[in-house]
Amino acid sequence: LELTDVLYLSAKGNGGFDDGKYDKTCVYIVPSYLSPSMKNYFSNDEDWNSRTTGDKYLYRAAQRSLDMTIDQLGRDKFNEKLSEYKRLRKLAEDSCKGQVVYPCDAGGNRLQR
Repeated sequence: LELTDVLYLSAKGNGGFDDGKYDKTCVYIVPSYLSPSMKNYFSNDEDWNSRTTGDKYLYRAAQRSLDMTIDQLGRDKFNEKLSEYKRLRKLAEDSCKGQVVYPCDAGGNRLQR
């Protein structure tokens, strides 16, 4: 698998607009946000913690599996490839900036294609 096989450009970002083919209007992509009370709930609430226990076990198992795979490949080799991937992704973003045609402008108006 080559790095260019998995290279991508972000098409949507929080704080921007997307048409999503929804009624031919642009929809604002709300930036993620956690209020102090939400943070408190997620970190301390017993009900929330009991509901997400299975998710936490699954996450830890996946993380452990990924770490073992990276160790098998060689951590130094993996880190080299990851650095190269990040460099190529930034290069692609910088090269394509200004050439990408988005469905909506920065003001939320649908652009004609």
